[in-house]
Amino acid sequence: MFDDTGFAIFLQNYPFGSFVYQLERIYGIPFINRKNIDKSVCMSLPIDFQNAERLQFAFEGQGLKLKKENRKIKVLVIYKA
Repeated sequence: MFDDTGFAIFLQNYPFGSFVYQLERIYGIPFINRKNIDKSVCMSLPIDFQNAERLQFAFEGQGLKLKKENRKIKVLVIYKA
């Protein structure tokens, strides 16, 4: 998902779960797959896919919605004692 060529990125048969994981790493916030999509996706990402509005547009092209909202989620924190 990382490309320094300055061109849009095209995902082909990329596992959706892996895509969500990469977005979490990039944005530093959890992404919740409410529809439990487990198939691979083919989609174009904008050059600046770290821009949430442009990323939303790419999701809409797949019939998906990217929505930012506050939620309570369970987390497990692991630390060295």
